[in-house]
Amino acid sequence: MEQTEKLSLLIADDETSIRRGLCEAVEWSALGIQFVGEAQDGAEALEKIHVLRPDIVITDIKMPGFSGLDLIEKARAEGFEGYFIILSGYDDFAFAQRAIHSSVTCYLLKPVNIDALLAEVKHIRKEIMEKRSSGVAREQDRFNARRGSSVMKEQFYAKLADGEFHSEDDIWREINSIGFVPIPCPCAAVVFHFSLPKKENGSDFSASDSHLFKIAFRNVLTDLARQGRQLEFYADRGNQIGLFISPAGNLREFLTVCVEIMEEVCPVEFSVGIGFAAESLLDVPRSCRAAEEAAEYHLYKSGTHFFDSATLAASLKAAPPQPPSTQKLAEDVVSDDIKGIHLELDGFFRKILYVPMPPPRYVRGMCFYLMGDVTKRVDSMLQHGSLIPTSIWTEKMDGLESMDAVRDFMLQALLRMARDIQQNKKVPIPPIITEAQKYIREHVFSRLFVTEVAAHVHLSESYFTALFKKSTGITVQEYILTCKLEKAKELLMEGKLAISEISDKLEYKDYRSFSRVFKRFSGCSPTEYQHKMTRRQKGN
Repeated sequence: MEQTEKLSLLIADDETSIRRGLCEAVEWSALGIQFVGEAQDGAEALEKIHVLRPDIVITDIKMPGFSGLDLIEKARAEGFEGYFIILSGYDDFAFAQRAIHSSVTCYLLKPVNIDALLAEVKHIRKEIMEKRSSGVAREQDRFNARRGSSVMKEQFYAKLADGEFHSEDDIWREINSIGFVPIPCPCAAVVFHFSLPKKENGSDFSASDSHLFKIAFRNVLTDLARQGRQLEFYADRGNQIGLFISPAGNLREFLTVCVEIMEEVCPVEFSVGIGFAAESLLDVPRSCRAAEEAAEYHLYKSGTHFFDSATLAASLKAAPPQPPSTQKLAEDVVSDDIKGIHLELDGFFRKILYVPMPPPRYVRGMCFYLMGDVTKRVDSMLQHGSLIPTSIWTEKMDGLESMDAVRDFMLQALLRMARDIQQNKKVPIPPIITEAQKYIREHVFSRLFVTEVAAHVHLSESYFTALFKKSTGITVQEYILTCKLEKAKELLMEGKLAISEISDKLEYKDYRSFSRVFKRFSGCSPTEYQHKMTRRQKGN
């Protein structure tokens, strides 16, 4: 076929050598390809896609800002129909290729094999030209419409799971507006909580790796469901995937096969929570909560396990005890009684573990209660107040995956609290530093500089920074950041402002900077934090 029509190509990679190498190593014009631009990160690539509308995009899977996968999702959501070729160095992630191909995207490993790349480009060119010549563009339009409908459908199921509908009529009005047939009842909610292992070099899997894993797992579930079941996804956040499955009976065999397939690919551990059979769509939210609570039992067992909400409910006969007193523990912390701290914490766990596996949400709630109440009691005992950054331990403890990890973390936090108090007793906080802290808190919505704060308390910047660190144990910049993040969490919980508005209000230069800093210090993105806190306020 004569190549009279040229296709456009964009290359996105944060490594200049790779971008330049791909541009110069291939005579693109001879292939009927016109090189139209390059980008050094995901954000720049997305902007150039908006303007240039290339036919083909070659992108690295891992770039600053957001990943290549994020780029694809954002571009697709905005209606971009071009072809993507993904480059990745993660050759140990064998299922990535399957996941990507399921999304009709080429996947090549670094270092790039030029012959393999050329073969993919030629294949894509042939496909594009055949579509254009045969009028398949109309079919693509229909595909995009179906895809948009699919997104709306998953959004509907997410709203259904969260209990946002108050009646059957509300549910069916939404269904009719979208135009689809809902999953038949009885159906059951199922939650997969997974833990990825360490890589061979000892490092953790990245967010991109986790994303690939979830794509592959969703594909496995969908493929197996075609053999006799219907399923719909309602949640895909963090290390959890939530879905509805119909029929609701005899799920264990189906779920076991799904898990076994993924365990063959990657040594992952699953905690699978199974909700009860919902007889109507209005009952679905209760099944979701039951499945989510059941999945949380991974707190007690390592490896892959299935937890049926009905079986767990039947095994819980004793009522949970009232919260134990924390006064003695607070006194031990203030007096730096290490033995007393150990004994009181052991007694606390003996009381809350009133059955072999009490509800994880009760246990976590009691652990949060103990840390919060001890902190309050310690604060009331100290004349100068506590310097304990409670936000640090609350966020970290919420993400711990086992009972042993929770217990150890709490012990270390209490011992550190006792140690810090003894140090602060030896070095009381000067009134001038207290005044500086007050000034920072009052101007948390301003772009604060150390020079400004030092001037407020009439000290030189060098002397002020040294005195602040000596008195508090942290730098001025760290204190400013802590105050801003605490205020951000406050605003996120209120839910009155968009995340971009909170970013602007706290004087961050852009949303991405705010989100990056928030995630680094809180362990999750602003969106994830808001969702988690909202669910906690609802009693979940």
